[in-house]
Amino acid sequence: MTERNLQQEEIKQGWKDFICGRPVNGKVRTEVLASWKRCRNLGVDPLLVVPERLIDTEEIHRRMERNEEMLEVAVPAVEYLYQFLRDASLFVSISDVDGYLLNVQGDTTAIDPENEILYTCWSEQKMGNNPIGTTLYSGKPLQVSGYEHYCRFPHHFSGAGTPIHDPDGKIIGAISITHVTKNPHPHTLAMIVMTAYSIELELKERLYARKLAAVNEHLSGVLDFMSECLLVLDHTGEISMVNRAFLEQFHMKEEELIHRDIRKFLKDPEVVRQILDKKRFTDEMTGFLAPTGMASCTVTHSPVILGNEYDSILILSPMARVRKLADKIRNPQAKFTFDNIVARADASRKIFESAQKIAETDSNVLLLGESGTGKDVFAQAIHNASSRRNGPFVPINCGAIQKELIASELFGYEEGAFTGARKGGSIGKLEAANGGTIFLDEIGEMPLDLQPLLLRAIEQRMITRIGGKTFIPLNVRIIAATNRDLYQEVQEGRFRQDLYYRLDVFSLRIPPLRERSQDIPMLVKSFLRQMNEKYGKMVAGFSSGAMEFLLSYSWPGNVRELQNCVERCVALSEGRTITEELLPPNLRGDERREIVLPGGKRSAGSGKAEDYGRRESRERSEREEMDTPLSREEMEKADLLRVLRQSRWNITLASEMLGITRATVYRRIKRYHLDRGKR
Repeated sequence: MTERNLQQEEIKQGWKDFICGRPVNGKVRTEVLASWKRCRNLGVDPLLVVPERLIDTEEIHRRMERNEEMLEVAVPAVEYLYQFLRDASLFVSISDVDGYLLNVQGDTTAIDPENEILYTCWSEQKMGNNPIGTTLYSGKPLQVSGYEHYCRFPHHFSGAGTPIHDPDGKIIGAISITHVTKNPHPHTLAMIVMTAYSIELELKERLYARKLAAVNEHLSGVLDFMSECLLVLDHTGEISMVNRAFLEQFHMKEEELIHRDIRKFLKDPEVVRQILDKKRFTDEMTGFLAPTGMASCTVTHSPVILGNEYDSILILSPMARVRKLADKIRNPQAKFTFDNIVARADASRKIFESAQKIAETDSNVLLLGESGTGKDVFAQAIHNASSRRNGPFVPINCGAIQKELIASELFGYEEGAFTGARKGGSIGKLEAANGGTIFLDEIGEMPLDLQPLLLRAIEQRMITRIGGKTFIPLNVRIIAATNRDLYQEVQEGRFRQDLYYRLDVFSLRIPPLRERSQDIPMLVKSFLRQMNEKYGKMVAGFSSGAMEFLLSYSWPGNVRELQNCVERCVALSEGRTITEELLPPNLRGDERREIVLPGGKRSAGSGKAEDYGRRESRERSEREEMDTPLSREEMEKADLLRVLRQSRWNITLASEMLGITRATVYRRIKRYHLDRGKR
């Protein structure tokens, strides 16, 4: 008897002793004896004749589907292993995590004459310790031969098994080699361990490939979402990815770029050298060769480390797009349309309808009305409803710019035109508005000596920058606005008659809020929505008493004053309804109010103690009764002085009461030579 056979006989005796409950000899391995004890505790029948076989086709289908990827990888590996061994006395099997055989390579008739071992269960709970069940339990490679099996059925076989792990280290199945002999081959265990390792390695590579594909898909989605033109290069300078914005901007197809060398497209050798040398740079000027020709652009390059290699991200900005974006930043677009204008009252509805008709023309428009009536909103709405809606809308406040600077703001200047001129010069508002609309707010404040220049630009439809000699064609619609009586200004020699008629092709008088009180509820609703969003509140509206005050007040500051009033009320409110107590004192007709002076000091003064609009009307009536008519300038001066006294020369408060800008208040103080000594 050979040594191996003798050893098997000793193990056989140990197995009999264990089954009969007698002490086991020392020839049984410790790990085998431990597995026998587990099997006994599990209630496994050691005299079991055949393994349990899965016959439910739906359950088989579910298990095959659940282990589809493992089988895709493991089956070719097991087929290769079996072909390598070429031994008719063995077979190789793949099981799932529960011990069911899902694939078998080789002749299994020695175990099952009907060759129906596929889908049988070899877990320890079903078949006692064996190469599959025990390796699934322990998570370690092992061999089990002959009488080391707890159950009698496989005593004539030997085998080796090892678990298969997923990329996270979790056991998902096992592979085993079964020999029709009690004595195992010495290299069997090593071969299946290496096979399992190759399976696990490919599973990891598949997971990495899926993650990489997901990352690439996500990155591609992010790149396509971005408005910048992006190219991704590999370490050799080949284009590996391009976003949609790039394809649209340069009129190219993806196949024209992918796997092409960047040197075929970028023509500046210095820029290409910096890219290939992995140098980071920003906004380098170069040319990109597109199907439509050479396109001037700026390039920004950022090297990115991926693994042990460098990739590159390029951001290309065509100069035409850069200039367009710069113009958009410098000249904000009109945001208001006729949908934003409230026109319920008869007076405002007529103006609204006229403005819509005027918008369809391309003629100049003159908007007249008191400060705060929304002339700027009408100007934007007219622009957005016109054929120039896709062009720029460029506003300029002629009353808010120093007299010396208006010319350069309107016409631009060349480099060196005057001390402090910006390097490279600057375009003016008229030039920036080319193809669109320029809004000349407070046109009545434009200096008389500058008016001929504007007139010439309108008539000749061209300008030259200050300090320049080149004529620049002009295609601009002019919308002007003023709170002055321009016709009266012409009569008194403060405004050129020819310029007035150039601007007054169409004129619209925007009625003050006191003439269109029917619009107030809708305006309040709109302002409430804005202020709720601004202050994070949920104010539903004004009480009936508060709304009555709003409707009866004459609103000298017009829509702007109403908006400020709503903002104040929302900021101070603590509930969902604004009551009259939250209204400014002047709306409630209070005779005195506390004024906050500069430095935080408080003084009980008249301020806006009474309705300024009613007071102005009363005093005008008194003047008419006294038959002492005042000129417009005298009335303006008297009103300004009165408001300054009431506000104790608080310029911010005075501008609020008059409904004009602080700059205009200062200008009028200077024009009428007012000072605090005249209080």
